[in-house]
Amino acid sequence: NAQSVYYSGSTSSFYSIGPSSDSRRGNLLRALQDMALSKYASVRQCALPVAEALFDRFSSDAVPFVDRSIEAIVQEDEDEDRCVASCAVLRTPSCLHLALSDERLFVSLVQAILGSSHHGTERAQNAIGSVFLTFALMFTRGVFEPAPPQSVVNLKDSLLASLQSRTDMHWS
Repeated sequence: NAQSVYYSGSTSSFYSIGPSSDSRRGNLLRALQDMALSKYASVRQCALPVAEALFDRFSSDAVPFVDRSIEAIVQEDEDEDRCVASCAVLRTPSCLHLALSDERLFVSLVQAILGSSHHGTERAQNAIGSVFLTFALMFTRGVFEPAPPQSVVNLKDSLLASLQSRTDMHWS
């Protein structure tokens, strides 16, 4: 029995999705996500290193964090603390790398950043600007392949078209 436990803990599927047999794991991940996206900076500062360590070992656990963070930036309400917390999550290396390597998350993140003008406070705009700069630095480090996927090309075309028709876009 000890060998089977050791083997299951050393397989690649275990490292990508984690120990899914424990039903309490989902509750623990949701609680960690709530703490990482807390309005209190001290709670976020304690939760983000734990989340980052978890993402390093189980990369698929970062997907709900990234999805929820992108949703928080897109939401029309001007919740400054939620926006700042979401940007802190998106700046973590694991989440940013996941957003840049997953086509669906990449398109959503770009649209969220470019459409973030409704977050009018200085703190929220500084946080979004920090995500944008971190995101831009990834381009200079050659994270992307030379040929972008079709959805990225479609995103570029739609953004260029919207820049011509909308002058209120935040990053234009």
